[in-house]
Amino acid sequence: MDFSFAGQHSKNATNPEQMRINDYMGIHGETCYLLVYDHATERLDGVCRQSKAPPMAWLKKWLTKNVKDDVKDRYVFMDQGGELCRSKAIRDLFEKEFGYEI
Repeated sequence: MDFSFAGQHSKNATNPEQMRINDYMGIHGETCYLLVYDHATERLDGVCRQSKAPPMAWLKKWLTKNVKDDVKDRYVFMDQGGELCRSKAIRDLFEKEFGYEI
């Protein structure tokens, strides 16, 4: 699984560079997304988000629905400085609850 975030909203909306980024805001204020690529099934899935906060409920629901017991050697890639990798709750979800190696 690979995670990606893009497009952040800034409080500095007067900055011309930031104004172009704000043009990509979703209809409900979404400014980033979470993309999951499952290497085992080659399936892409994702969700638009209003913030880069760790989406615990969404990930747990996705993992519960999509992780098969017969898949061995589960692993997950995350950017090492990102919001997901730094989150103990996210790491515990993958490692302890679903048996992934990070």
